[in-house]
Amino acid sequence: MKILILWIVNLILLIFLKVLKRKINFLSLFILTFSICFFSFLTPNGKILFSLRNFNFTQGSLFDGLFKSGILINLHFVSKLIVTTKIKLPFTFGKFINQVFFIYEQLTTSLTTVQPPTKGLDFSNPILSLKKIDECLLSVWNEQTASTKN
Repeated sequence: MKILILWIVNLILLIFLKVLKRKINFLSLFILTFSICFFSFLTPNGKILFSLRNFNFTQGSLFDGLFKSGILINLHFVSKLIVTTKIKLPFTFGKFINQVFFIYEQLTTSLTTVQPPTKGLDFSNPILSLKKIDECLLSVWNEQTASTKN
């Protein structure tokens, strides 16, 4: 019963995210759920649903995996709903948090006008890669300071 309620809450949060037009990667959520359920099958408990050679798939393990993955997906959805640049927190620390949220949103949204300076990072030369990452962060920072001055 608690698993059903948890997944209904996840569905409601998913609807909220779609209404707010937030980006959701369903493939990663499916892989997350599948992998957590798979690893929960390694500790069998409860009624045996079916066996594959000497490996038993049990009802208790399935429910445990669905519950744990449901909680993790729920936390992921809540964090996507909470993290926004529209939060205005007071004082110096609040301004710092607002800047962090703005930069995070600019770097993670696909609608941003900021493009990385080059397509790929060359990890064989870490200094060059850090310079490219730094250029991208500086372009977001410059865009943020220009938007606050207007």
